[in-house]
Amino acid sequence: MKHAPNYLKLSAVSASLIALASCGSDNTVTPPTQQTDEPFEIIQLNAPTPTLAKLKKTSSADETKTRLKNSLLQTTNQNYFTKTSDTIETALPSVPQESADAVTDDSSDGGSTDDFSQTNLIEANVDEADFVKYNGNTLFVSVNKYNHSNIDTAIEPFISDTLPSYSVDSYIRVLQPNNDNVMQEIAKIDAPTDTLHYDNLYLNGDTLTAFAHENQYFWSFRTWGYPNVWQNGSFDVLSYDIGTPSTPTALNQIKISGHLVQSRRIGDKLYVLSQFSPTYPTDLIYYPKTEEDYQTNAQQVEQLTDDQLFPTISINDQTPVLLGSMDDCYIPETSDEKSSYGNILSVTVFDINNLAQFESSCLNTYNDGFYMSENAMYITSHVYDSDSLAIHKLDLTDTGVTYAATGIVPGYLGWRGMSFKMNEKDDLLRVMTTRNTNDNNDRFDHNLYILQTNESTNTLEPIAQLPNAQNPKKIGKDNEDIFAIRYFGDKAYVVTFEQIDPLYVIDLSVPNAPVITGELEIPGFSTYLHPLGENYVMGIGEDANVQRGFGLIEPAIVDPINTSDTETESTSPVNDEIEDVVNEGGIKLGLFDVSDINNPVEMQSYVLGDHGTWSQALYEHKALSILKTGDTQYKFAIPATVYNNSPTNGWWQWQYTGLELFNIDLANSTAPLVHTGTLKTEVKSATKTYQTYNASGRGIIQGERVHYVQDSYVWSADWIAAEDAVGPN
Repeated sequence: MKHAPNYLKLSAVSASLIALASCGSDNTVTPPTQQTDEPFEIIQLNAPTPTLAKLKKTSSADETKTRLKNSLLQTTNQNYFTKTSDTIETALPSVPQESADAVTDDSSDGGSTDDFSQTNLIEANVDEADFVKYNGNTLFVSVNKYNHSNIDTAIEPFISDTLPSYSVDSYIRVLQPNNDNVMQEIAKIDAPTDTLHYDNLYLNGDTLTAFAHENQYFWSFRTWGYPNVWQNGSFDVLSYDIGTPSTPTALNQIKISGHLVQSRRIGDKLYVLSQFSPTYPTDLIYYPKTEEDYQTNAQQVEQLTDDQLFPTISINDQTPVLLGSMDDCYIPETSDEKSSYGNILSVTVFDINNLAQFESSCLNTYNDGFYMSENAMYITSHVYDSDSLAIHKLDLTDTGVTYAATGIVPGYLGWRGMSFKMNEKDDLLRVMTTRNTNDNNDRFDHNLYILQTNESTNTLEPIAQLPNAQNPKKIGKDNEDIFAIRYFGDKAYVVTFEQIDPLYVIDLSVPNAPVITGELEIPGFSTYLHPLGENYVMGIGEDANVQRGFGLIEPAIVDPINTSDTETESTSPVNDEIEDVVNEGGIKLGLFDVSDINNPVEMQSYVLGDHGTWSQALYEHKALSILKTGDTQYKFAIPATVYNNSPTNGWWQWQYTGLELFNIDLANSTAPLVHTGTLKTEVKSATKTYQTYNASGRGIIQGERVHYVQDSYVWSADWIAAEDAVGPN
């Protein structure tokens, strides 16, 4: 591991000296604790809450069990002491969540270095799961009933009399280009059972890895800290040998109790984060009125077995065993016999080529965020009472993870691009947080902190923050929230927005002296930033016009399809006062020259469609497909559903859905960004006035060809003739 210079620390943040012990796969299930003749005593339990307390290793498996059992009794315990039949809410406070999870280090310049595009990543070399994977020759598409649309009325541009017939059962399509470079299915991997549904995929050499679940709700993936969400669930990890793509062969099937929340792949290691909560006993008395009622509850909880309290793992239908060990969990050091918390966060590291080989570690503490670099994993916990963020660092080892340090910074990460707000470089963690000020004139304070690991004290110690006394300039104007952030090498780019979009350039080359060096104000806002080498950044966002009274500030460059001059209708100002109103327009693409960090320049912008135009790429980085084709040339594609403002009635109307294609030539100072064409999958007509799809597909760029996956279907076209696409296949 590389170590950064020992900078003067800003303030001390203590953490306990702990190491996450590995959890093996040979843990047996123990019977429940036997009843004793000791007098029964009812102790008033503490409600589970987020904490900034340091962590400690549990003294025994019984300490872990106590916290889990207390979590099952906590609601009935509170009801007993209040003697009420009213529902007592014990859920944790609402926490701003991450939008869905790209390149951040000096080794990459913004696009795939192969001759085909691959999954767009937050961190170079840290792979992320997606429902589409491609290796340059074979395309794999995960299909389940949640992402499958009825295509019957959706393909007017390309279909005549027949449609491919696919059920809504779950399967993985395996496709290869034929002699005409059109994707054709060569195999299909059915789910092992009718109740199992494939989710996202990883591709590593000749091994295809798939996650699958049984009727799991996707919204629950973002509610990290709520124990009730993680009850009564399980997910599977399956691997296949695809050395001969036309005849995939099953390798291993792993079933884990609980729910998948995050995953990453580095080389041959698959990192899986899952949450588990024990289920309430069936006959639990939720409103105990007497000591006997409560004792009955306690006895039911006491009879639960280890595999009912703790997550289990089954390998190839073998008898489930505990996923790790309850005496190797980590809990807040303030925990006592009154404490309760019902979530187990398991970090399991698999050999992706042999899923039967794994190591698992566990934490029994509140957690609500995640970021992973090539060297470490960071788990965050926001505490509302103090509006502070605890950050636990786990170092990656040869076989698993080990606890390294904890740090505390003021503020929260927020729900927009949570993982993009943290970044590790040279063993330094850079993190951007926000604090609410309760000042209506300026509601947000944004701060950048740089933390250094102190190995002797196991702490993440702040060595710098921005703004500071030497550089007091704010990040963002009054009332502007952070809409996008991106770290690249020794720079950070930040977009804030309320009525206009300032792009800030922050110089991080001297880690203990960060400084805002440049600022650019432009209409609209970016929700995603993508570095194109050291000197250029591309932004994807929305065009937004500030309407002062009834006058619009128009964007400088408008897409040719947006030909209407009709202005957006506005409501009358209250009390005859003229107020500024922000009207969101179409998708805005911006290209920025940041070679002079003191003077960033918008080279060109491009607006696609009108109000209502949408793309998953606005909030999901994996929806962007990008390929570097030369020293200064790129191709990229985003899915889009395009609306235009009708010149007849002023309403926004859907026009088409498809994949938008663009070329970038950074050597062209006049017009570096060119809209090459659109691969349309459905188009408005007299009989079709609404879209079937949303804009959430994936493009694959390879040479002069492009393929587009939308739901379970694939279209193929020449890059310069997307209107002649062949599909759906």
